Amino acid sequence: MRQHLGYDTAETKITFLDDDTSPTWEYLETAYAADYDICQGVTAPRIDYGSGPFSHFLLSHIDDLRFHNCMTYCSSFQGILGRPLFVHGEGLTITGHTERTVTWNWRIFASEDLTFGCNAAAAGLRWGFFHEYIQLTSPWTWKAYFKQRRRWMWGNIHAIVNRDVLPLGAAIRIAVRYFLSLFTFVASGTAVGLILTDVIEVSGWAHSLFWCSLAVWLVNFGLSGWVNAGLRRPGMSNAKFWTNRVLQTLAAIVLAPLTATFTIVALITTLYMGNPRSFEVIAKTAATSNRRERDGNGAEHADQAGQPAIPAARDGSAPADTVPVPASTFGEPPR
Repeated sequence: MRQHLGYDTAETKITFLDDDTSPTWEYLETAYAADYDICQGVTAPRIDYGSGPFSHFLLSHIDDLRFHNCMTYCSSFQGILGRPLFVHGEGLTITGHTERTVTWNWRIFASEDLTFGCNAAAAGLRWGFFHEYIQLTSPWTWKAYFKQRRRWMWGNIHAIVNRDVLPLGAAIRIAVRYFLSLFTFVASGTAVGLILTDVIEVSGWAHSLFWCSLAVWLVNFGLSGWVNAGLRRPGMSNAKFWTNRVLQTLAAIVLAPLTATFTIVALITTLYMGNPRSFEVIAKTAATSNRRERDGNGAEHADQAGQPAIPAARDGSAPADTVPVPASTFGEPPR
Protein backbone atom coordinates (compact mmCIF):
# COMPACT_ATOMS: atom_id res chain seq x y z
CA MET A 1 0.00 0.00 0.00
CA ARG A 2 2.83 2.42 0.81
CA GLN A 3 4.47 1.63 -2.52
CA HIS A 4 1.16 2.15 -4.30
CA LEU A 5 0.77 5.57 -2.65
CA GLY A 6 4.32 6.56 -3.49
CA TYR A 7 5.58 6.44 0.10
CA ASP A 8 8.66 4.43 -0.85
CA THR A 9 11.15 7.24 -1.33
CA ALA A 10 13.86 8.78 0.83
CA GLU A 11 11.48 11.68 1.61
CA THR A 12 9.15 9.41 3.62
CA LYS A 13 9.93 8.45 7.22
CA ILE A 14 8.21 5.49 8.90
CA THR A 15 8.33 4.78 12.65
CA PHE A 16 7.22 1.32 13.79
CA LEU A 17 5.43 0.94 17.12
CA ASP A 18 4.27 -2.08 19.11
CA ASP A 19 0.89 -2.10 20.82
CA ASP A 20 2.49 -1.37 24.20
CA THR A 21 4.94 1.35 23.16
CA SER A 22 4.67 5.10 23.62
CA PRO A 23 7.31 7.34 22.06
CA THR A 24 8.09 10.67 23.65
CA TRP A 25 7.61 13.68 21.40
CA GLU A 26 11.37 14.20 21.53
CA TYR A 27 11.79 10.68 20.17
CA LEU A 28 9.56 11.32 17.15
CA GLU A 29 11.10 14.71 16.38
CA THR A 30 14.63 13.34 16.58
CA ALA A 31 13.78 10.25 14.54
CA TYR A 32 12.24 12.30 11.74
CA ALA A 33 15.08 14.84 11.71
CA ALA A 34 17.81 12.17 11.76
CA ASP A 35 19.75 12.04 8.49
CA TYR A 36 19.92 8.22 8.30
CA ASP A 37 18.32 5.51 6.21
CA ILE A 38 17.50 3.57 9.38
CA CYS A 39 17.81 4.56 13.03
CA GLN A 40 16.37 4.12 16.50
CA GLY A 41 16.69 5.33 20.07
CA VAL A 42 16.67 3.78 23.53
CA THR A 43 14.14 1.26 24.84
CA ALA A 44 12.94 2.12 28.35
CA PRO A 45 10.32 -0.01 30.20
CA ARG A 46 8.73 3.12 31.69
CA ILE A 47 5.04 2.20 31.40
CA ASP A 48 3.89 0.88 34.81
CA TYR A 49 7.56 0.45 35.73
CA GLY A 50 8.06 -1.11 39.13
CA SER A 51 4.33 -1.24 39.86
CA GLY A 52 2.50 -4.13 41.48
CA PRO A 53 1.88 -6.96 41.70
CA PHE A 54 5.22 -8.10 43.09
CA SER A 55 5.92 -10.31 40.05
CA HIS A 56 5.62 -7.29 37.75
CA PHE A 57 7.83 -5.26 40.09
CA LEU A 58 10.57 -7.88 39.74
CA LEU A 59 10.05 -8.29 35.99
CA SER A 60 10.27 -4.52 35.51
CA HIS A 61 13.66 -4.50 37.16
CA ILE A 62 14.80 -7.57 35.25
CA ASP A 63 14.12 -5.41 32.20
CA ASP A 64 16.61 -2.83 33.55
CA LEU A 65 19.18 -4.78 31.57
CA ARG A 66 17.34 -3.95 28.33
CA PHE A 67 18.05 -0.26 28.85
CA HIS A 68 21.63 -1.08 29.89
CA ASN A 69 22.21 -3.22 26.78
CA CYS A 70 20.67 -0.62 24.51
CA MET A 71 22.94 2.09 25.88
CA THR A 72 25.94 -0.24 25.53
CA TYR A 73 25.42 -2.26 22.36
CA CYS A 74 22.88 -0.33 20.28
CA SER A 75 24.68 2.98 20.74
CA SER A 76 28.09 1.59 19.78
CA PHE A 77 27.23 -0.92 17.06
CA GLN A 78 24.45 1.10 15.42
CA GLY A 79 25.66 4.63 16.10
CA ILE A 80 29.44 4.23 15.72
CA LEU A 81 30.12 1.09 13.69
CA GLY A 82 26.96 1.17 11.57
CA ARG A 83 26.60 -2.60 11.99
CA PRO A 84 23.86 -3.53 14.49
CA LEU A 85 24.27 -6.22 17.12
CA PHE A 86 20.71 -5.84 18.38
CA VAL A 87 17.70 -4.23 16.70
CA HIS A 88 14.46 -3.57 18.57
CA GLY A 89 11.27 -3.13 16.61
CA GLU A 90 9.92 -0.54 19.05
CA GLY A 91 10.58 2.87 17.53
CA LEU A 92 12.58 1.59 14.55
CA THR A 93 12.52 4.47 12.05
CA ILE A 94 13.29 4.00 8.36
CA THR A 95 12.80 5.79 5.08
CA GLY A 96 10.47 4.54 2.40
CA HIS A 97 13.53 3.90 0.24
CA THR A 98 14.96 1.66 2.96
CA GLU A 99 11.80 -0.43 3.15
CA ARG A 100 11.66 -0.76 -0.64
CA THR A 101 15.32 -1.81 -0.73
CA VAL A 102 15.36 -4.32 2.15
CA THR A 103 11.71 -5.50 2.04
CA TRP A 104 10.10 -7.75 4.66
CA ASN A 105 10.22 -10.87 2.50
CA TRP A 106 12.44 -13.04 4.69
CA ARG A 107 12.00 -16.65 5.78
CA ILE A 108 11.37 -15.89 9.45
CA PHE A 109 8.80 -16.43 12.20
CA ALA A 110 10.30 -13.93 14.67
CA SER A 111 13.22 -11.46 15.00
CA GLU A 112 11.95 -9.56 11.99
CA ASP A 113 13.44 -6.35 13.41
CA LEU A 114 16.92 -7.89 13.72
CA THR A 115 16.66 -9.42 10.25
CA PHE A 116 15.59 -6.15 8.67
CA GLY A 117 18.22 -4.05 10.46
CA CYS A 118 21.17 -6.32 9.70
CA ASN A 119 20.21 -6.72 6.05
CA ALA A 120 19.81 -2.95 5.76
CA ALA A 121 23.42 -2.55 6.91
CA ALA A 122 24.55 -5.29 4.51
CA ALA A 123 22.83 -3.40 1.68
CA GLY A 124 24.98 -0.35 2.45
CA LEU A 125 22.24 1.73 4.06
CA ARG A 126 23.28 4.21 6.76
CA TRP A 127 22.51 3.27 10.39
CA GLY A 128 22.06 5.81 13.17
CA PHE A 129 21.35 5.91 16.90
CA PHE A 130 20.03 8.72 19.10
CA HIS A 131 19.42 9.19 22.81
CA GLU A 132 15.66 9.57 23.16
CA TYR A 133 13.26 7.11 24.74
CA ILE A 134 10.74 4.71 23.29
CA GLN A 135 8.65 3.72 26.31
CA LEU A 136 7.37 0.18 26.66
CA THR A 137 5.82 -2.28 29.12
CA SER A 138 7.54 -5.18 30.90
CA PRO A 139 5.79 -8.60 31.03
CA TRP A 140 3.20 -8.97 33.79
CA THR A 141 3.72 -12.65 34.61
CA TRP A 142 6.62 -15.11 34.65
CA LYS A 143 4.90 -17.20 31.99
CA ALA A 144 4.69 -14.18 29.71
CA TYR A 145 8.34 -13.32 30.43
CA PHE A 146 9.61 -16.74 29.35
CA LYS A 147 7.27 -16.77 26.35
CA GLN A 148 8.68 -13.42 25.20
CA ARG A 149 12.30 -14.42 25.75
CA ARG A 150 11.72 -17.77 24.05
CA ARG A 151 10.48 -16.01 20.93
CA TRP A 152 13.49 -13.69 20.96
CA MET A 153 16.00 -16.50 21.54
CA TRP A 154 14.73 -18.91 18.90
CA GLY A 155 14.01 -16.17 16.40
CA ASN A 156 17.65 -15.10 16.75
CA ILE A 157 18.91 -18.68 16.53
CA HIS A 158 16.91 -19.21 13.34
CA ALA A 159 18.40 -16.03 11.93
CA ILE A 160 21.96 -16.92 12.98
CA VAL A 161 22.01 -20.36 11.37
CA ASN A 162 20.32 -19.42 8.08
CA ARG A 163 22.29 -17.42 5.51
CA ASP A 164 19.11 -16.53 3.61
CA VAL A 165 18.03 -14.64 6.73
CA LEU A 166 21.16 -13.00 8.17
CA PRO A 167 24.47 -12.15 6.50
CA LEU A 168 27.43 -14.13 7.83
CA GLY A 169 29.06 -11.14 9.54
CA ALA A 170 25.92 -10.27 11.50
CA ALA A 171 25.39 -13.92 12.47
CA ILE A 172 28.94 -14.16 13.82
CA ARG A 173 28.57 -10.95 15.85
CA ILE A 174 25.36 -12.10 17.51
CA ALA A 175 26.60 -15.66 18.16
CA VAL A 176 29.83 -14.36 19.74
CA ARG A 177 27.86 -12.03 21.99
CA TYR A 178 25.65 -14.89 23.25
CA PHE A 179 28.73 -17.04 23.90
CA LEU A 180 30.55 -14.26 25.76
CA SER A 181 27.49 -13.51 27.92
CA LEU A 182 27.21 -17.13 29.03
CA PHE A 183 30.98 -17.57 29.40
CA THR A 184 31.41 -14.39 31.45
CA PHE A 185 28.65 -15.39 33.86
CA VAL A 186 29.94 -18.95 34.31
CA ALA A 187 33.58 -17.86 34.59
CA SER A 188 32.78 -15.14 37.12
CA GLY A 189 30.63 -17.45 39.24
CA THR A 190 33.32 -20.13 39.18
CA ALA A 191 36.00 -17.63 40.17
CA VAL A 192 33.94 -16.39 43.11
CA GLY A 193 33.53 -19.94 44.35
CA LEU A 194 37.25 -20.71 44.01
CA ILE A 195 38.24 -17.52 45.83
CA LEU A 196 35.79 -18.04 48.70
CA THR A 197 37.01 -21.62 49.19
CA ASP A 198 40.66 -20.48 49.12
CA VAL A 199 41.44 -22.66 46.11
CA ILE A 200 43.02 -19.69 44.35
CA GLU A 201 44.45 -16.39 45.57
CA VAL A 202 44.00 -13.11 43.77
CA SER A 203 46.47 -10.25 44.08
CA GLY A 204 45.48 -6.95 45.64
CA TRP A 205 45.37 -4.95 42.42
CA ALA A 206 42.85 -7.42 40.96
CA HIS A 207 40.61 -7.00 44.00
CA SER A 208 40.80 -3.21 43.59
CA LEU A 209 39.92 -3.52 39.92
CA PHE A 210 36.98 -5.76 40.85
CA TRP A 211 35.54 -3.28 43.35
CA CYS A 212 35.90 -0.42 40.86
CA SER A 213 34.17 -2.39 38.10
CA LEU A 214 31.44 -3.49 40.52
CA ALA A 215 30.80 0.13 41.49
CA VAL A 216 30.51 1.17 37.83
CA TRP A 217 28.24 -1.81 37.14
CA LEU A 218 25.88 -0.85 39.98
CA VAL A 219 25.85 2.80 38.86
CA ASN A 220 24.76 1.60 35.41
CA PHE A 221 21.81 -0.24 36.93
CA GLY A 222 21.00 2.79 39.06
CA LEU A 223 20.91 4.88 35.89
CA SER A 224 18.54 2.34 34.32
CA GLY A 225 16.21 2.63 37.31
CA TRP A 226 16.38 6.43 37.25
CA VAL A 227 15.48 6.66 33.56
CA ASN A 228 12.86 3.92 33.62
CA ALA A 229 11.07 5.57 36.57
CA GLY A 230 11.02 8.91 34.74
CA LEU A 231 7.51 8.71 33.32
CA ARG A 232 5.16 10.93 35.34
CA ARG A 233 1.60 9.63 35.37
CA PRO A 234 -1.25 12.15 35.07
CA GLY A 235 -2.23 13.59 38.44
CA MET A 236 0.92 12.40 40.22
CA SER A 237 2.26 14.94 42.70
CA ASN A 238 5.89 16.06 42.68
CA ALA A 239 6.54 14.43 46.05
CA LYS A 240 5.13 11.07 44.94
CA PHE A 241 6.93 11.17 41.60
CA TRP A 242 10.38 11.93 43.03
CA THR A 243 9.96 9.53 45.96
CA ASN A 244 9.03 6.72 43.59
CA ARG A 245 11.90 7.59 41.26
CA VAL A 246 14.48 7.47 44.04
CA LEU A 247 13.08 4.23 45.47
CA GLN A 248 12.99 2.55 42.04
CA THR A 249 16.59 3.64 41.44
CA LEU A 250 17.67 2.07 44.73
CA ALA A 251 15.69 -1.08 43.90
CA ALA A 252 17.43 -1.32 40.54
CA ILE A 253 20.82 -1.25 42.29
CA VAL A 254 19.84 -3.80 44.93
CA LEU A 255 18.29 -6.14 42.36
CA ALA A 256 21.19 -5.87 39.90
CA PRO A 257 22.55 -9.36 40.74
CA LEU A 258 19.06 -10.85 40.25
CA THR A 259 18.65 -8.97 36.96
CA ALA A 260 21.95 -10.23 35.58
CA THR A 261 21.41 -13.78 36.83
CA PHE A 262 17.90 -14.07 35.46
CA THR A 263 19.07 -13.05 32.00
CA ILE A 264 21.25 -16.16 31.94
CA VAL A 265 18.47 -18.25 33.48
CA ALA A 266 16.14 -17.13 30.70
CA LEU A 267 18.77 -17.95 28.06
CA ILE A 268 19.21 -21.51 29.32
CA THR A 269 15.52 -22.08 30.06
CA THR A 270 14.31 -20.92 26.66
CA LEU A 271 16.86 -23.15 24.96
CA TYR A 272 15.44 -26.07 26.95
CA MET A 273 11.84 -25.07 26.10
CA GLY A 274 12.57 -25.50 22.41
CA ASN A 275 11.59 -23.68 19.26
CA PRO A 276 8.01 -22.28 19.34
CA ARG A 277 8.03 -22.12 15.51
CA SER A 278 5.45 -19.34 15.62
CA PHE A 279 5.17 -15.73 16.68
CA GLU A 280 3.93 -16.08 20.26
CA VAL A 281 2.49 -12.87 21.64
CA ILE A 282 1.99 -11.86 25.26
CA ALA A 283 -0.64 -9.72 26.97
CA LYS A 284 0.50 -6.15 27.58
CA THR A 285 -1.77 -5.10 30.46
CA ALA A 286 -2.36 -6.53 33.93
CA ALA A 287 -6.03 -7.23 33.19
CA THR A 288 -5.51 -9.09 29.90
CA SER A 289 -2.50 -10.96 31.28
CA ASN A 290 -4.42 -12.23 34.30
CA ARG A 291 -7.34 -13.24 32.10
CA ARG A 292 -5.14 -15.25 29.77
CA GLU A 293 -3.43 -16.95 32.70
CA ARG A 294 -6.85 -17.81 34.14
CA ASP A 295 -8.20 -19.08 30.81
CA GLY A 296 -5.26 -21.39 30.27
CA ASN A 297 -3.50 -19.08 27.83
CA GLY A 298 -5.36 -20.61 24.93
CA ALA A 299 -5.64 -17.33 23.08
CA GLU A 300 -1.89 -16.93 22.84
CA HIS A 301 -1.00 -20.33 21.42
CA ALA A 302 -1.08 -21.65 17.91
CA ASP A 303 -4.03 -23.85 17.03
CA GLN A 304 -3.83 -27.61 16.84
CA ALA A 305 -2.67 -27.47 13.23
CA GLY A 306 0.44 -25.57 14.26
CA GLN A 307 -0.70 -22.24 12.85
CA PRO A 308 0.32 -19.07 14.71
CA ALA A 309 -2.31 -16.71 16.06
CA ILE A 310 -2.73 -12.95 15.81
CA PRO A 311 -5.21 -10.56 17.46
CA ALA A 312 -8.64 -10.32 15.87
CA ALA A 313 -10.76 -7.21 15.58
CA ARG A 314 -12.94 -6.62 18.64
CA ASP A 315 -16.07 -5.94 16.62
CA GLY A 316 -18.00 -9.05 17.49
CA SER A 317 -16.89 -10.86 14.34
CA ALA A 318 -14.75 -13.33 16.29
CA PRO A 319 -15.50 -14.77 19.71
CA ALA A 320 -11.84 -15.18 20.73
CA ASP A 321 -8.95 -12.75 21.13
CA THR A 322 -7.00 -14.32 18.31
CA VAL A 323 -7.51 -15.94 14.94
CA PRO A 324 -5.21 -18.37 13.12
CA VAL A 325 -2.99 -17.16 10.31
CA PRO A 326 -2.69 -19.68 7.47
CA ALA A 327 0.84 -21.03 7.60
CA SER A 328 1.16 -20.72 3.81
CA THR A 329 1.28 -16.90 4.05
CA PHE A 330 4.49 -16.88 6.12
CA GLY A 331 7.57 -16.17 4.06
CA GLU A 332 5.63 -15.52 0.83
CA PRO A 333 6.04 -12.26 -1.07
CA PRO A 334 3.09 -9.84 -0.90
CA ARG A 335 0.34 -10.44 -3.44
